[in-house]
Amino acid sequence: MLAPAGGKANEDACDDMRKVAGNGDCPVMFLSTKQKNARANCLRERPDGVDISGSSDGTPLHISGTVTTADGTPLANAWVDVWQADDDGYYDVQKPGDEEELRARFRSDAEGKFSFWTIVPTSYPIPADGPVGQMLIATGRHPYRPAHIHFMIGQEGYETLVTHLFVAGDPYLTRPRTTATPQLRVVS
Repeated sequence: MLAPAGGKANEDACDDMRKVAGNGDCPVMFLSTKQKNARANCLRERPDGVDISGSSDGTPLHISGTVTTADGTPLANAWVDVWQADDDGYYDVQKPGDEEELRARFRSDAEGKFSFWTIVPTSYPIPADGPVGQMLIATGRHPYRPAHIHFMIGQEGYETLVTHLFVAGDPYLTRPRTTATPQLRVVS
């Protein structure tokens, strides 16, 4: 279940999700990349420029961007959800506790801009046992996801963009990969 973006409707949806989970938290079972961010819709917005790395070790990384319409017009007050795995390949929702690390929601400013600090992501393996492992072997693919950061960006009246940016130079970008993404967005 994906909660509606922003405002009172988002708070109500998150309350409903907490009731369903029965523990005051949002569900953490995911079936797809888009569903993986369902819990992120319960995040409190973070101020521009904040560090989302929490207690995660890694090389500091500053990310800044501008949300625009298709014609390049800056889009104010868009929500920008970001999430990534830690150096061990785990997302915060896979770890004990409810600490929000390496995951946050921001709002674009009047010029469509946003920024935050995090850590440089690393590549990590997906589970390669069972049917998934058999599929990887059959297709000649390795179990590693190249280093990446997820983004989900939206604004009322516009289609939501769900994407991820990959780190230039990651050795797993040039090998057959676990994802069928046709065109990678690689940044340095």
